[in-house]
Amino acid sequence: MEPVRRGTAGEGWRFQDGMRAHVDFREERGEEAQPLEFEITGVVAVDDTHRIAVLSLAPHSGLGAPQPPPLALARRAPAAEVTGRRVDVVGYPAQDPRQDSALMDRAFQAIYGVKRLQPGEILGLSGEEPLFQHDCFTSGGNAGACVVDVETGLVLGLHHSGLPGGFKEATALWRLASSPVFANAGVLWAEPSPVDQGNE
Repeated sequence: MEPVRRGTAGEGWRFQDGMRAHVDFREERGEEAQPLEFEITGVVAVDDTHRIAVLSLAPHSGLGAPQPPPLALARRAPAAEVTGRRVDVVGYPAQDPRQDSALMDRAFQAIYGVKRLQPGEILGLSGEEPLFQHDCFTSGGNAGACVVDVETGLVLGLHHSGLPGGFKEATALWRLASSPVFANAGVLWAEPSPVDQGNE
C-alpha cells in the first residue's frame, strides 16, 4: 500500500488512514545514540517528475527536543564546472541483494539501516535536466539521501538511484530552486561559499 495518496479536490496529498511515519535524526550506530524522532505531520508538496516530496515535521520530538537546524540547499551551482566536486551522501544504506554481499559487509561492517557518510564526487550533469551523476558508494535505502557539497556544506541534490558498480544519479536541486514544489514550503536556500573550517 502506498503510504500517501492524493486527496479529493482541494485536499492535496495526505497519509493513508491509520498510517503514521517519523524521522530519526540520530539513527546512528552504537547503543549510546539516543533516538531523536519527529513525527511527519503532513505532505506539503509532491513533484512526481523529479522524485521530490516536501514533508512537514512536528516542532518537537516525542521527548520534547526541538528540531535540529535545517540544512541549507544551494540556490545555484557552487561553480561553473561541478564535475569532480567532492560530495558526501548522508543517508541510511540498507542491505541490497543487487550488490556484492561481501563488499557490502566490508564497507558497512555488516551493520545496516544507520546513518552513514558516503564520500565521492560528481561525475557530470545530464544536459539541461535537473540531474547529476556521482560515484558515492550507495545501496538500497539511500534513496532520498542528501548529497552535500564538501566545500560549501550546502545540499546540492537528492540521491535517488544507481547501478551496482556503476554511476549513481541525484536530482540537482539548484536547477529546481524556482519550482512550485518549494514555494511556501519553508525550505532554506543559500548562496554557495566555502565553509569556514576555523579551528574545529
